[in-house]
Amino acid sequence: KYEDETLKLLAGLLEDPGLRDSDIERKRADQVAEIKSAMEQPGYTAGINFGKELFGDTPYGHPTEGSVDSVARLTSNDVRNFYRDYYKMDGAIIAVTGDVDADQIKAKLENEFAGLKGTVPAESAPQAPAVASGIHVKVIDRDVAQAKEFFAKHG
Repeated sequence: KYEDETLKLLAGLLEDPGLRDSDIERKRADQVAEIKSAMEQPGYTAGINFGKELFGDTPYGHPTEGSVDSVARLTSNDVRNFYRDYYKMDGAIIAVTGDVDADQIKAKLENEFAGLKGTVPAESAPQAPAVASGIHVKVIDRDVAQAKEFFAKHG
């Protein structure tokens, strides 16, 4: 029922997402706080260290949400430039559900999203990690309240 209006609204948001400095600064501070909070969780710390051990200093060896330092260094222009360079229609996948005709909806999408034309450079696939056979143990020594409370109650 609202197909045309919805596509127009979505295209407008994708073509001009608003990315205001104040919004980016607020989200950056939120992200830093979330990462700091997650760092208190043993599972998060184990996952981050596992990625580093497996993939080293490659993009796959870094947390997808960033680190406190990497997120804190982001500027509003970094965010806007990333959006401009990587939010393109070539290679995008758009899923549409509902009672629509595939050819008609494709034509509408191509028309509404014409402002997002362009390509994104292909990324090379990561090399398969070299993992030595056998069991590998890495102890991560952390001074966290959870471990202290557990041992105080059960020790």
